[in-house]
Amino acid sequence: MTSLFDFTPADTSRYPGWPCAWSHTDRYDSSHRYTLWRVWDDNKPFMQVVGLNPSTANEDALDPTVTRVQKWGRAWGFGAFCMTNLFAFRSPHPDVMRAATDPIGQDNDHWLDAISQQAALVIAAWGNGGEFLGQAQSFVTSREGKGLPPLHCLGVTASGAPIHPLARGRYRVPDDIQPRLWMIQEPGRVARTKR
Repeated sequence: MTSLFDFTPADTSRYPGWPCAWSHTDRYDSSHRYTLWRVWDDNKPFMQVVGLNPSTANEDALDPTVTRVQKWGRAWGFGAFCMTNLFAFRSPHPDVMRAATDPIGQDNDHWLDAISQQAALVIAAWGNGGEFLGQAQSFVTSREGKGLPPLHCLGVTASGAPIHPLARGRYRVPDDIQPRLWMIQEPGRVARTKR
């Protein structure tokens, strides 16, 4: 298994108290974010969370999604998590992401795969927007035959998509949630979870 340190940026001097947080973005353009790490115990395994697209969180500031994910990661016994997304374009508004010239980002699929290969747990959490450009199906298909850990989720939407950590209404995710195996949707069938 690869160490967390294999994913660190070359220059960690700008991250006080490292290992604590870092991210990977396009070198000259911060409009895309590929990963966002939070580390509290580098002697424990890490989990990957795959959302829809990154919002405002970065290595210096959390957003509500990352705050919730970090609480769950600690409660579930992990030492870190890596937030990745089906689409790397940064916006708190998915409709803005969908209108972007390059919503996926040139390196996004690489980072999704690299992190998935090393994570002890992978949580699908993109909500109903993952079908855009076939990206959810592409991610699921890219994992086949690689011996990766099965995808888990926090629950599913009415259409069978893995719910987002900030889902509202009847799909609201309780604070004491435990990850569930995601039974991936097959054509004509609604996905379900298995406890």
